[in-house]
Amino acid sequence: MPSWLPGDDYMTNFKVGDPYVRVDDGYARLPGAGYEALHPELKGLNPEDYPDIHKLRILSDVAPYSREYNQGFPSCPTQKPSRTRGRGSCRFHDEL
Repeated sequence: MPSWLPGDDYMTNFKVGDPYVRVDDGYARLPGAGYEALHPELKGLNPEDYPDIHKLRILSDVAPYSREYNQGFPSCPTQKPSRTRGRGSCRFHDEL
């Protein structure tokens, strides 16, 4: 799992064991081939190198109370999501 997912300081430790089993539909909600199948613009990209908007999207879904999510990502307001609803900023960052 990438370094930007929470570890032992969160209720679900994504660094130990198989996180895909711990999260419902983990294959589609966590970084990897399943998530990339739903977001083809990420195909072949290392999860460490995912754009911040996708990192925040994943964190908001599987670890919304984590330190990593609540810190946000500085470049998020300048990135446009792949499937936007007409907004140029990160809607997750706006809710923080």
